[in-house]
Amino acid sequence: MKTKNPLLLPRTRKSLLRSFTVSVLWIHLAVLMIALLSGFFILLAISRRQTIREAEDRLAYMTYQMDNLIGSLSDMRSQLLQDKDMRSYLTTSRSYDVDDILLQRSVMNRLSIIISSCNYINSITVFHGDGPVLCVSKNMQIQGRTEDAPLPVQQSENWESITSTSGVTWGGQYQEMELFLTRYRQKEAGSTVVSILQPIADYKSSHRFSVFSVNIPTEYFNFLSSQHADEGAYVTLCDAKGDPLLSVPETAGTSEDSWLFQDVVITGRLAGTDWYLTERIPFSVFLRDSLPLLLTVSAIFLVAIFLAVLLSSLTGRRLLNPFQEITAQMKPINEGNLSQRLSPQKYDELNILVGQFNHMMEHIQSLVTANKNYAEEKRLLEMETLQSQINPHFLYNSLTTIRWMAAMARAENVCQALFALGNIIRPVFSQPGIFWSLDTEQTFVRNFIDIMDYRFGLKTQCTFDIPDPLLPRPILRFILQPLVENSFLHGLQSSIDAGKSGSIHIRASQDESWLDIYVEDNGQGIGEDELECLNLRLQQGVGEPPASESRSGGIGLSNVNRRILLQYGKGSGLYIWSRAGEGTTVRIRMLCDSQLSV
Repeated sequence: MKTKNPLLLPRTRKSLLRSFTVSVLWIHLAVLMIALLSGFFILLAISRRQTIREAEDRLAYMTYQMDNLIGSLSDMRSQLLQDKDMRSYLTTSRSYDVDDILLQRSVMNRLSIIISSCNYINSITVFHGDGPVLCVSKNMQIQGRTEDAPLPVQQSENWESITSTSGVTWGGQYQEMELFLTRYRQKEAGSTVVSILQPIADYKSSHRFSVFSVNIPTEYFNFLSSQHADEGAYVTLCDAKGDPLLSVPETAGTSEDSWLFQDVVITGRLAGTDWYLTERIPFSVFLRDSLPLLLTVSAIFLVAIFLAVLLSSLTGRRLLNPFQEITAQMKPINEGNLSQRLSPQKYDELNILVGQFNHMMEHIQSLVTANKNYAEEKRLLEMETLQSQINPHFLYNSLTTIRWMAAMARAENVCQALFALGNIIRPVFSQPGIFWSLDTEQTFVRNFIDIMDYRFGLKTQCTFDIPDPLLPRPILRFILQPLVENSFLHGLQSSIDAGKSGSIHIRASQDESWLDIYVEDNGQGIGEDELECLNLRLQQGVGEPPASESRSGGIGLSNVNRRILLQYGKGSGLYIWSRAGEGTTVRIRMLCDSQLSV
């Protein structure tokens, strides 16, 4: 069954090239939107400034025309007042005699001449105080009487506001026939006119005694039209209060402005009066002027972003080629070839990644090899363990039989040696595991010393100084026996041969978390150089055992030291003190592990 390689992550549907292209596209779109918005407002501001400049010039022209109109009306009033017949007519009462009729005829002829010479005037109406009315047009000359009804202009609000100090007053818009006496009005209403009032005051008393109403057709005010009237712009003539007097076109209304797209209002004051002109330009005018250029710029930006995305895609492919090459080189690793390595790349950043990956693969390969070796060693060890599990009772029963045969032959020493060997073998096979109690180890050593005494024909003095609380403490099996055997083989035997009685003293103590066991003998000891070399090997936990150690059965100081280091870690192990001719002391240091059980 094929297993997945845990070193590789599961494949996803995302492509690095696609993600790179999409990211570049979003960046360009964001830049395009910002550029378009910025361009839009810049072009809008330019269009707005240009349109306002043109509108201001146009409004200045309209203001100039209105000033000329008001000035001409003031000049006309001055000319009329300088006329002797006109001044006599305005200052005298009506008698309706021949002289008065001739005087009126002269005044009306004078007004007719003015109307004929000024093509922008349709008619002139003269109000003599609150009494008779004199109406003159291009084809009519009418005189009113006191009993005639007031005209609409006399009933307007502006009529009441006329003072001696005001030069010109807006009378309002009327049908032309509305400014004539009722009995003289024609059936046709005529054209629409604008009535402009000019009061005439007495020079002595400053009392108003007459009013001129100059009636101008509304078509004359077409010069007030805006250049952008087709887009909804309009011009308004307003009084001092801001109320509209005249709008061109007449249907112009107000529009609701938003805070962003506001209409522009331009104002111009008229000289010699408190009127002013305003031109209202809708926002659509500015948008219309800037929209073509904005569309052109947008098209250029779209082409630019297409080219940018295309170039970015090509550049992305060029940059991502090394990654695709690395991906192809990693495919054999997914198939189980751990010896595969990545080749160097032309980019320094990728070379760092490649180097780290190759180092990781070498480490993984070494771990896999070590794991295989460990598995093989484990298999061999298991085989050895199974082979060693041959029924130990057969060996124990055989030793018992041999011991009885020695007893029947009266070989007492052999009988005692076999008895001690049986006591040694019994706990070895009856207690499985790598631990047993310190008390069991002590008994095991006693029996081993008896066997060694029978072997060498000695009587070794062996003493134990182990506190009772430490006897049940679990320790590794067979850690004292190799040390005692070394004392016999390399220490006590030479001393005994020299006529010196041998002794072994074993003691134990506990300091905080450490359990220390000392094995002391009075043998021949070890030289200084050899002792230093031996302790160095023991501290390192590696290396072949020194020649002074016993190699019978493969058990020695290195074996004991290694087992202790593997079990208890750093700080544990063996340490030796010795002097030549004075004996040797070996310390066994182990952790006091209360969780271990025998």
